[in-house]
Amino acid sequence: MVSDKLLTFVALELSAEITHLGVGDGAAPDVDDVLLPDEVLRKTANSYLDGVEVIKEIYLDETELNGTTLKSAGVYGNGNTEMYAGGTFEVLKQAGESLTISVEITVGRE
Repeated sequence: MVSDKLLTFVALELSAEITHLGVGDGAAPDVDDVLLPDEVLRKTANSYLDGVEVIKEIYLDETELNGTTLKSAGVYGNGNTEMYAGGTFEVLKQAGESLTISVEITVGRE
């Protein structure tokens, strides 16, 4: 049995540990990667906690990464030295556009 209290504790600790979000323009991250392949930008992430859902976001303004097709993202912890989780998406960031990239990690029972 895993209590709701433990899940909330784990989500809080995870939220505090993950500090940065990186984006890449190439290969998807592999389970053994400690860095995001083809990373083009890494920023301190804004952090939100919704129950047991950890949300990390970065904001790209109208001047950042214009003309870049972003294809992957990864969240970093351990003093911003190791990627803990990553995934893929695809969006072309164009001049005059801002973009918020959000990664959600749900702590749960399985």
